[in-house]
Amino acid sequence: LVSRILLYYCCIHIVIDASLETCEQDFERDQAEDWREHGCRACTSLPVDASSNCPSTGYDCDDTLPMRTNVLSSIDCECSQLRCNDADATLAVNRSPVGKLFCEFKQWKSVNGTVAESGICARKCGLRICRTLSASEFKNDPIYETFIVHKPDENHPCAWGSCPNGALGTDISGTDSQSYNGLAKFSCGGDRTWKGKSGQIHDFIKCKRKVLCEKIKPWPVAECNVFSDNGNCVDPKKSDTESFDCPDGKLAVMYDPDTVTLWKADEIKCDNSIGKWVYHLPYAEGGPLYAPQSEMDKLSKPMYQKWSCVTPR
Repeated sequence: LVSRILLYYCCIHIVIDASLETCEQDFERDQAEDWREHGCRACTSLPVDASSNCPSTGYDCDDTLPMRTNVLSSIDCECSQLRCNDADATLAVNRSPVGKLFCEFKQWKSVNGTVAESGICARKCGLRICRTLSASEFKNDPIYETFIVHKPDENHPCAWGSCPNGALGTDISGTDSQSYNGLAKFSCGGDRTWKGKSGQIHDFIKCKRKVLCEKIKPWPVAECNVFSDNGNCVDPKKSDTESFDCPDGKLAVMYDPDTVTLWKADEIKCDNSIGKWVYHLPYAEGGPLYAPQSEMDKLSKPMYQKWSCVTPR
């Protein structure tokens, strides 16, 4: 009886083993056929191309950000998927963010079935991505004011801002900084930092407040008529902390008795980033010259810098 039971058990065991082996072989054969016919794990790397895939606004595309596929074992039933390795980045195809692609028939496709010929990893760079300082921090600051950020538009793919009178860019600790004079523009990057026009990188931006110039000293018309070329001096039509403007057809004029030079300028404007005048001298030796106040002080002593307006000869 015992021998019969053992024989019966062995027969059942052989049948079960054979069934399991047959099932496993069938699965492997079906899986191999699926890979061969449908190619859902046979996709190759996706070409990187920012020019044809980067969204027009709101995203900062970076061709150095790598892509990765999901790791699958031989018994997994999933197909290959492709996405950006950076957790803050999304895969963009045909100028739209798609998140990830799926492998089908040896082609990378988006969730709606569109074939992707190339792609790019992109990070958001719209409003509230890059750091800004609150307005309260500038309440009693005599030098700097708030950096106003604008949303992306057709001319600015990322959030951006400008400081008309200069700026200060700093790192997050405030120990490393760079100063900018005049108009300074910055754009937000996908790495959450502000970029200057020459590639400078900053965590925070502070705008310089407008600095007004001291008013130009007037040269009395009667005195000007004595030294001018043709004795037809007139007062400026505007003279304030922003500019010194002569009537149409007139040039600003001043006289230096030390060098016996009659200096003429067709534009005198205040550089509000530093509160100093800038002069355009069309008849300077060597050709027209934009002279900041520091340069003008070398050409003529400040005590002689009194201006009037005259008709050019």
